[in-house]
Amino acid sequence: MKLGAKLISTLFLLTTMANALSIKAGDVDSVCNATAQVIKGTLNYYGGLKNPAQVGVFYDPYYWWEAGEGWGGMIINWQFCKNNDTYGPNNNDTLESILYDALMSQRGSGNDYIPSSQSLTEGNDDQAFWGLAVLEAAERNFTNPPEKEPGWLALSQAVFNTMWARWDTENCGGGLRWQIFTWNKGYDYKNTISNSCLFHIGARLARYTSNDTYAETATTVYKWLLGSGFVVDNGR
Repeated sequence: MKLGAKLISTLFLLTTMANALSIKAGDVDSVCNATAQVIKGTLNYYGGLKNPAQVGVFYDPYYWWEAGEGWGGMIINWQFCKNNDTYGPNNNDTLESILYDALMSQRGSGNDYIPSSQSLTEGNDDQAFWGLAVLEAAERNFTNPPEKEPGWLALSQAVFNTMWARWDTENCGGGLRWQIFTWNKGYDYKNTISNSCLFHIGARLARYTSNDTYAETATTVYKWLLGSGFVVDNGR
């Protein structure tokens, strides 16, 4: 799917229960003006604009993982619309600053997106959504941290490495559990989303880095998804 079409379909999903926005397929200005309205509305639920203690996360009842997913989507929009004056007097600079601060604030002391605020409740899929966001940043050449800090690629690799380290061959012949920590409900089973995210990150890292090790790992995860019945032959 082309990027413009992807933005349009995302916009449609976001606005099905809200007021309709006018867009014209193939018209960059039309798409960017509409998605800007969606982003501005989303940021109404973002406490980090006013409170430094809430940088990177949204107000309750929105979960931490939803913020990671949201920022990743906005990075796509940032790249597609960065030549359109849709975010105020500084063009895309305002959105870029918000995204940068959000991604940096939640990376945690291990630079693997397990911040102390989530250390008791975070699941594998939660971590993965933030990993996908920083991988999006790497792929779309989003403004990198300074040299003294790990870049977006390094951060996404750290997420992948810590997830892969939790691959459990002692139960069910492989797979990731839903939860990271033993005390959380859901540690006792394995689910599609956690393992699919690991496959997704591995496959994209293989493409981005041309490192066959990532491709081999992604293949291992995909074969386990097939073997477990979580994914069937037609991709469902």
